[in-house]
Amino acid sequence: MIPQRIQDAIEEFAVTKRLEEGRSENTIRAYKHDLHMFFRFVERLSNENRTSVATIADINVAHVKRFLLSLDERHYTKQGIARKIATLKSFFGYCRFMGSIQMNPLERVKSPRVSSAEHLPKFLTQEEIDRVLAYARERRWIQEYIMLRFMYATMCRVSEVCGVRIKDLDLERGSVRLHGKGNKERWVPVDEKSVALIQRLVLPYRREPDEALFTNKKGTAIKPRVVEALFQRLKVALGFPADKKMTPHVFRHTGATMLRRNGMDISELQDLLGHASPNTTRIYARNDIEGLSASYRRMHPLAKD
Repeated sequence: MIPQRIQDAIEEFAVTKRLEEGRSENTIRAYKHDLHMFFRFVERLSNENRTSVATIADINVAHVKRFLLSLDERHYTKQGIARKIATLKSFFGYCRFMGSIQMNPLERVKSPRVSSAEHLPKFLTQEEIDRVLAYARERRWIQEYIMLRFMYATMCRVSEVCGVRIKDLDLERGSVRLHGKGNKERWVPVDEKSVALIQRLVLPYRREPDEALFTNKKGTAIKPRVVEALFQRLKVALGFPADKKMTPHVFRHTGATMLRRNGMDISELQDLLGHASPNTTRIYARNDIEGLSASYRRMHPLAKD
């Protein structure tokens, strides 16, 4: 069990990130997940070595290196390890600023180099997407099937799909209002079949405009962790390899990659995804090597010879 003083420091860090830096709930949840993972590892390590770690000041570089080694042995990606390092650096930097420690044990720890190819968003093939949707449909997972279609159609974030209310739907226009980062709203299209399924199989069971579109058994909005767990169940059920990334965000990346490959303009894609900067969206152009090659062959003088 993580000592209470360490747990208190984690909570104070999370509050600071939320209030002073405006981090989203998903980001705060990721920070907490990484920190709990680290301190649980340190606790197990201490029990094995019969030592005690009761406060933040008891953590040293050796704990950090053993933790990072364990991640590598468990085949974490470089990006995954880099995220853990960034979280720990930020947390211990905060603790040093608050006077809880005199030195940040992550000060000289470097993040692994991640190649440009590893930076590219991971996505599923159309065949894999079809398998996912077919599996949910064949098992008559009605809400799950409609929700998966909705997520693929709108390329929404997991927090956005959990936040959709009945009043956010404009079924006549075939669109939905999503509530994104920084309380920004945007309208995005929904395909006709998904709209028809929502009208026939979801709306008859919703009475109020403020009700969530996708709910749990108690009738309240479904939680992000439940959606994430669904993707892990699908990954196992469909026999995807262990190193295959299967998350709600991968669905988002997949939809964006497919639209870009089919010729959608970067500025239009930016509006659909709710990106503040076009530079964030431009990474999908790098995923579209086939499209780039086709344009090159069509446009470059030497390629026409």
